[in-house]
Amino acid sequence: MARDLVRARNLGRAWARALALALVLVFGLVLGLVLGPGPAGAQGRRVPGYDIQLEERTRFAQRSWLPWVTDVEIWHEKRTLAPARHGDPSLVRLRDMEWRIHWNDLRDGGITSALSVDGGTVFQPEADLRLKHGGRGAPDAVVSHPWVVRLPVGWRMYYQGDQRWQPRVGEAPLLRIFSAWSRQGRHYFGEGVRIDLGRGTGLARAAHPCVRQLADGSWRMWFSATRLGRGGKPGPSGILGASSEDGLAWRLDPVLTIEVAEDPLVFERAGRWVMLARFGPDNVLLLSSPDGLTFHPQAWVEFFDARGLRLSGFTPAEVFDAGDGRVRVLGTGRNSRGLGLFERHRRIGTHDRNFR
Repeated sequence: MARDLVRARNLGRAWARALALALVLVFGLVLGLVLGPGPAGAQGRRVPGYDIQLEERTRFAQRSWLPWVTDVEIWHEKRTLAPARHGDPSLVRLRDMEWRIHWNDLRDGGITSALSVDGGTVFQPEADLRLKHGGRGAPDAVVSHPWVVRLPVGWRMYYQGDQRWQPRVGEAPLLRIFSAWSRQGRHYFGEGVRIDLGRGTGLARAAHPCVRQLADGSWRMWFSATRLGRGGKPGPSGILGASSEDGLAWRLDPVLTIEVAEDPLVFERAGRWVMLARFGPDNVLLLSSPDGLTFHPQAWVEFFDARGLRLSGFTPAEVFDAGDGRVRVLGTGRNSRGLGLFERHRRIGTHDRNFR
């Protein structure tokens, strides 16, 4: 009987130790969830799979806003053209094999460029700034997102300018669209504001312009916009279009081209206008239009790097058409190793009208 009593006592102690250990583990888990960083803040020590699952759920939740869009385009990275800091490029063809690319270079103080003489395979950085920051007190204190077009005489660069030189934490940028002109395409001189803010335009933000010349010689612009809401507060956001006869005075469309979407890349293909745009933080949407005015969603687009990893937060910034019939897109994502050149790999679904 004494043996049974000792055995029961030992068993009770073992159960008590197991219960105490379980309580410590549960308390530690709860404390980690309450005090630990969220998915965005856990960089470098994220729980394996947790961030990815949350990101995927968010991405597909955004797609549910357009439930009729079910096709998916897959694009793969072919090569890296430049470091990731050279974002939002604008590409112009100078001659048959000669290309110039303009891009953000905040480290050097504005917008710089690089030149390729081999058809766009290798780009060599060019000296000096194409356009420098306006500096403290200027409406375009910080310049970025260039878009360059050829004129009968010289070149015109459209760009976004942020009035806030060194914004405080949590302070939103004040973004307008400006233009500058250059005879040789090397040194640009400011022409002023093209899309302003305030009651005159009804806008609280105008950013990331994409500009194309139409067949009749007029111009069409698409850009990221935020409408003014009640009491001067920011209202609905999305992509807005504008038209111009001379590329300087712009007439805004009465309604947004598409709400929620941002950072439009628009180009002509097979007699139609194609738009790639960010839709929410982590989706890219493909839209199509017969006239560049009214766009209809066609498919979701996913971009993968050379490692086979899907690039989250991807921004399609420019199209590179080498004349071989294939469309290539330049862009970067949050986890990109650099500015990548992407080609369409395959489609999922029935959509195949824009990239034959």
